Amino acid sequence: MTVPPRRSSLVRRHLPATASPDVKLNESTLLTSYQSTATLFIMATSSPNPFTGHYDENRTAFIALGSNLPSIAGDPAATVRAASHRLSGLAALVASSSLYATDPVGEVPQPPFVNAVVALHTSLGPEALLQRLMSIEREFGRDRKGPDAAPKGPRTLDLDILMMNDLVMNTPELRVPHPGMAVRRFVLAPLAEIAPGLVHPLLNKTVAALLADLPDGGQNSIEAVRVLAPGIMPPSLMGGGRR
Repeated sequence: MTVPPRRSSLVRRHLPATASPDVKLNESTLLTSYQSTATLFIMATSSPNPFTGHYDENRTAFIALGSNLPSIAGDPAATVRAASHRLSGLAALVASSSLYATDPVGEVPQPPFVNAVVALHTSLGPEALLQRLMSIEREFGRDRKGPDAAPKGPRTLDLDILMMNDLVMNTPELRVPHPGMAVRRFVLAPLAEIAPGLVHPLLNKTVAALLADLPDGGQNSIEAVRVLAPGIMPPSLMGGGRR
């Protein structure tokens, strides 16, 4: 596919070692690449909106949703649907993936997850958006200091910023793009459903290519990430369409 041209930026860009095709991608190498960059690592939004093709002041934020514990909304599937609707009140919801049933990642014994990805057209900056997302998590019963605070542990609702156009940042509070997104099928599968041509600004690969590169085995196997139900938006309303 042809990648849309990007506007020039006055912010210098540092590509990490993981951009090399000879480096095997995993969560450890990706985290190391973020840690090796400067703390002030912010790339100005300079590419077209992936759903309109136009340059504008708003960003398209891709948000990952996950749940494997009941919340005030009901079971995990109901929680993800309700949270998607809640996000539509925060910003313009322009796309939503199907709901996926996914096997848990890591060694913590826990129920399967329900995952999805939505795209929001927003004027919020990344830090402000993060604060809004954490507030919504709390509305659904998430306690980051309580039982669902363990890394890769069970939780009522998890909301993560995956990407915001070609924004790149690395601060103690937030890393964008999300460091683990390129090696997680439960993230890439729903993201590729709504934005297969979206380009990772550090790895210079499309989401579809990153998904195709994943090995079909273990917790990243195709069988571990299964379509469960349609998303909250029909295909006709989605700028990217379903594959």
